[in-house]
Amino acid sequence: MSNNASKNYPLVQVGMPIYNGGKYLEIALGAVVAQDYPNFEIIVVDNASTDNTVEIVREFMKTHKNIRLYINEKHIGLANGRKPFELSDAPYFLWAAHDDKFEPTFISKTVAVLEQHPEAVLCNGLTRFMDENGNTIPGPNNNEIHTLGMNTTERVSSLCAKLGWFASYSMMRADMLRKVKLDFTDNTFGSDVIFLEEFALLGNFILLPEVLFNYRIVHTSVSQTMVRQSDPSGKRPTFYTDLAKNLLDMIAHTDLPDNEKQVVRESLFKTVCFKNTIWHNLFIEENYDYFKNSMQNCNSADNPDKNEVETIFRNLVFNTKLSNPQFEGYVLRGCVPVSQAPFGFNIIYDSDSLEENAKLREDIQLLRELLYPISLVNIIYSDHLAGCDMPYAVNLFYISDNLKFVTWSSKLQLKNRLNVLAGSKNSALVTFDHYAELLNADLCKSYYDEFLKKISALDIPLISNFIELTTKFVEQGKYSEGLQYYTKYREFYESNATMREFDALMGKLRNKLS
Repeated sequence: MSNNASKNYPLVQVGMPIYNGGKYLEIALGAVVAQDYPNFEIIVVDNASTDNTVEIVREFMKTHKNIRLYINEKHIGLANGRKPFELSDAPYFLWAAHDDKFEPTFISKTVAVLEQHPEAVLCNGLTRFMDENGNTIPGPNNNEIHTLGMNTTERVSSLCAKLGWFASYSMMRADMLRKVKLDFTDNTFGSDVIFLEEFALLGNFILLPEVLFNYRIVHTSVSQTMVRQSDPSGKRPTFYTDLAKNLLDMIAHTDLPDNEKQVVRESLFKTVCFKNTIWHNLFIEENYDYFKNSMQNCNSADNPDKNEVETIFRNLVFNTKLSNPQFEGYVLRGCVPVSQAPFGFNIIYDSDSLEENAKLREDIQLLRELLYPISLVNIIYSDHLAGCDMPYAVNLFYISDNLKFVTWSSKLQLKNRLNVLAGSKNSALVTFDHYAELLNADLCKSYYDEFLKKISALDIPLISNFIELTTKFVEQGKYSEGLQYYTKYREFYESNATMREFDALMGKLRNKLS
């Protein structure tokens, strides 16, 4: 693609921090330069490698002008991981490891989603796991994270409901990433998890339903090395206990309102201590003596009360503080306390339209491909909406016979929701070109204001007034005026029992006049 065409695509910078990565670097770097996206740059920061890492990068630079190489004079530890981002200035940023592999469409597909979803902070695809030879192997189950439509509490808990966090290798929105200011030392276990929790406070994670990333599992990973370590005194290492405390402490240092901060921390506590069974067992294993003594002190040691067990975990995680110098004076700003509408679509259709309406089927498929949450609501009359679960803030109506009726019915004028008639562009009172437009708060309000303005302009009488005025015309002998008034407004009201009886009477009048 030409340079002029490239200017139409936002710049992406791929940061690759490396130390002695020569074994797999040619494969990893080769996968990055092979991306089909036309406007990206690679920032390689070598951490004073002693192997052939630098030589491999320089060989690539001969044929790929979009690679920048920085070499540290001395090894600076894990701090090197952040350095590529500190050197970046693009709107989108992606971390790449020297031993993993991205699919050729990774950048193009993830950037496209982030462009469509301004409320999201990162996007990734499914992860394939491979061994040291590149063969596909089983990986951690249920490790993928997709939070579209969730509020802060749900996003944070979703992340810690599982083990195996690979969202660090995602396309990220750089302006949001710059709000995450924590610096971790080599001794901070789970720094990637704390970072992701911080990031989840700022917005949604989107997961594309296709493999875009290949993660190589090697036997010398930092986390595995740390897990094998033990205290010189022989004390059990408490990596996951300390990680839980750090996560809870990090939440305490945000600008969330105090009441919501408490809700988020409480939800996180219950997730890691009880809902994540692996983490639950690790707590007990890491603190065996503590739990053994505490359980013996329960009212019934053989069958302890659930509340007593929760108290034991709570005392361990909340009441025994770690010394966290990295949190001193730190406040994460820009947290999103509640997901603002609209982040999903209620599609309301009549009993036949799902099968017969091609536009409806196409729209459902499109929304699913764009990963919008969808609620399908089947109704025949508006009365059927009573008790329906409609969780999202945009109502799309595909009701072939009652399009104008649904715009007027007070039962469908749901507070703080955007109602859009999509059954026919000619009939719809609000139209839009892209679903992504509805995620913009200002545009959403504009559409809703337009919707209400057009509704008001219709000046449709209440159904009781409609029947009363039509009846008065007939009683006064003004049959033609009565039929004209009836014909003008009848389509705005549904065919319930009362209206069907009234329709029969007006039908007889029409036949009499003809």
